[in-house]
Amino acid sequence: MNSGFSNVVRKKDTTKLKSFIVAILIQMAVLPLLFTALYLNDTTRYLVANIGLPSLFLVGTAIGGFLFGIFMHFTAGCGAGIFYKIGEKNSGAAIAVIGFVGGVYLAEKGLLKPLREAGQNFVLFDQQAIWKMQSPWLVSSIVALAATLILFLLFKAKDSKPGGAIWPWKKNRNFYRHIGYCSLDVSYISRLALWNGNYSRSGRFC
Repeated sequence: MNSGFSNVVRKKDTTKLKSFIVAILIQMAVLPLLFTALYLNDTTRYLVANIGLPSLFLVGTAIGGFLFGIFMHFTAGCGAGIFYKIGEKNSGAAIAVIGFVGGVYLAEKGLLKPLREAGQNFVLFDQQAIWKMQSPWLVSSIVALAATLILFLLFKAKDSKPGGAIWPWKKNRNFYRHIGYCSLDVSYISRLALWNGNYSRSGRFC
């Protein structure tokens, strides 16, 4: 994700960003309809009935995302990227991990806890699942049609190969699509908390 956004600014290369957008849009076009069908069927409702959506902490999310993006520039990676960079013997990444762990502790139990709680309690929105709305088929169909339309426009556009790349971004669509679908199948087969309904209001697995 870090390089996907930074490449747009630094290299004027939208390849990775388009791939991420395609991955999201494909799932938006399929999953709302699928989950609605499962929820409205008495025999399959239990699969999605207890799936909870995390509350949207508007102020806390905006401030936290802004700070996170700033410090990503200094660490040259996101929370996941700095961990694998340690394997490359990157001493800066090791220091960033220490700071990352320390920041999590301070926000959860330390000096920054009051600030985190204030951000999570100010301008709070509870999200409702599409398949639990009054007109789930209508809403899910609108979302699916909008996502499909955007996908059509993306695929219709000219496929550029910046920097002489031999792997155009459109080829990634099937790769990311199958990752999204496989993750759904694996979650169901392994009966993770996603399917067991053990999802708390704070957005964490119990």
